[in-house]
Amino acid sequence: MYCKCGNIWQVEKGDVLYNEKDDHGKQLSKEAAEHKAEFRVRCHTCENVFCSDCKIEPYHVGFTCQQY
Repeated sequence: MYCKCGNIWQVEKGDVLYNEKDDHGKQLSKEAAEHKAEFRVRCHTCENVFCSDCKIEPYHVGFTCQQY
């Protein structure tokens, strides 16, 4: 996995936070929370946040790739 800055990443699934909220304060659906835990990446070099599945940036909080 490459970031736009050229940094190389190995993506590992994080913890699923079922009580997490989106940017508007709405609680994430179970599917969206699980997707975020698996595919959301933040580059520690350039701080870019993106989806490692569909490559959309910034990451589509509250949606799976298909929903977005």
